[in-house]
Amino acid sequence: MWGGQQIVPAAYVAASIKPDAPHLAPGKPIVADHPLPLGYGYQWWIPKGDRGEFTGVGVYNQYVFVDPSRLAADPEQAGRFPELPYLTVRLGYMACEYFKADTGLALVRAEHQAFYRRVFLQETIAEPRPIPIILQKVALMACDFPTVREKVLTRFPIMRSSAFERRTLFERASERHSSLDGVVASFEPASIVPNS
Repeated sequence: MWGGQQIVPAAYVAASIKPDAPHLAPGKPIVADHPLPLGYGYQWWIPKGDRGEFTGVGVYNQYVFVDPSRLAADPEQAGRFPELPYLTVRLGYMACEYFKADTGLALVRAEHQAFYRRVFLQETIAEPRPIPIILQKVALMACDFPTVREKVLTRFPIMRSSAFERRTLFERASERHSSLDGVVASFEPASIVPNS
């Protein structure tokens, strides 16, 4: 949503993660006559499942797997990359900054509310409840983004982003221009250790 309007139509989002033809369904021969365990949507690979799972596969073997029913992280990966929970929330912070949002919202598992309160200064605005596609109960949490922004960014510099980075993610092609303002020359190493 931006300015009260949904940017990407909900119907498009729903259609993008479903095979739109029988030959694109999981188990069908998408490549030559070799069946694949994955189906295909609009740039998304779709495993055979019933929870709305989908995955993105990059040209250099980067993977993202989304299971909207679980809200879970792989414990092995979490141990190797302790920054991961912060980086997933960072995208929301970048969007709030780019779109000049007044309120930042998050759907949060009940057991994660204390973390979001402590780290992101969010308050629960709707108590945990079941949502049809998600197996866990989730609460709706919110923050007054302009008020908490500097507090969170000062304490957790990993949440900072450049104007160039935000434009690259959120600016529409029709809005792009060729100025070099906001180009980042160097990055500090990512750290989740609070500064204060």
